[in-house]
Amino acid sequence: MNAPEAHKNVGSATRSVGACAACRADRRAGHRARQKGSRSGLPYVGVGTSVFSRKKSKTPSFVIASESPLRRAGKRGNLNLGDRNMITLVVDDKELEVTEGTVLLDACLDNGIYIPHICHLRGMGEPHASCRLCFVQIEDVPKPLPSCTLKVREGMVVKTDTPEVRALQISALRLLLSVHEVDCAHCPANKKCALQDTARFLHVGLKPKGLETCLKEPRIVQDHPLIDYYPNRCVLCARCVRQCRTQNGLPLMTFAGRGFETVISFYAGGPMPECADCLACINICPVGALVFKNPAP
Repeated sequence: MNAPEAHKNVGSATRSVGACAACRADRRAGHRARQKGSRSGLPYVGVGTSVFSRKKSKTPSFVIASESPLRRAGKRGNLNLGDRNMITLVVDDKELEVTEGTVLLDACLDNGIYIPHICHLRGMGEPHASCRLCFVQIEDVPKPLPSCTLKVREGMVVKTDTPEVRALQISALRLLLSVHEVDCAHCPANKKCALQDTARFLHVGLKPKGLETCLKEPRIVQDHPLIDYYPNRCVLCARCVRQCRTQNGLPLMTFAGRGFETVISFYAGGPMPECADCLACINICPVGALVFKNPAP
């Protein structure tokens, strides 16, 4: 029986990647490009689809699965899966088939398995791994590891919700909240804030008990000609610094200070025309720490 006949026999419910041996064997010959439906054959969780809620209600932002560049390329028909090596791994007892070399966090998110994260930026090369939220447990590895630092490998077995993993995530979130000024009503990130979303997922209050709150002075840094910086909202995730470096070819902002006094600092004090046409750092900030300066009256 050839691959197209076998594909008809298995039915539409099993047309994901690796649904049958015949499909896998024939993938390099472009069999999937001849089938109806998705050319990529990749399982898709679209923007606005709940990752862990079955209810058809308005989905909170923290359970929205992002669409990867790999997935978009496959939907447009610009991706030849025959040129890519696929591997199989198991996450939370669910078998996934993903591209070799994929970051484990991205693989999970693309397949509807949510892992808390704040600092991760897809496709940014070396991970920053500063938020310490995306821990997972790997079989035969004694301690949980940040999933943003791991690449998938054949036969990998992963658990995302063990008691040890949850304890580490809750501890990391509590520490972030202990240096965060909780003033959601006056924050532009309210109801779309990564801290709110993560706290909701982990069932942690935004004002954790038992930890002293350590806030910085001044509350607002207005050194930049176009941007106001709120240090007590900032979680030091470095998303803005890394995005600025990518967008402009060189960073116009960086970290300054040490320990609890670490803040974001801007280079130079001139007009900074690059920022006037960019402001990508504001758009990528997950907590509203960078705000476009109100024009003078």
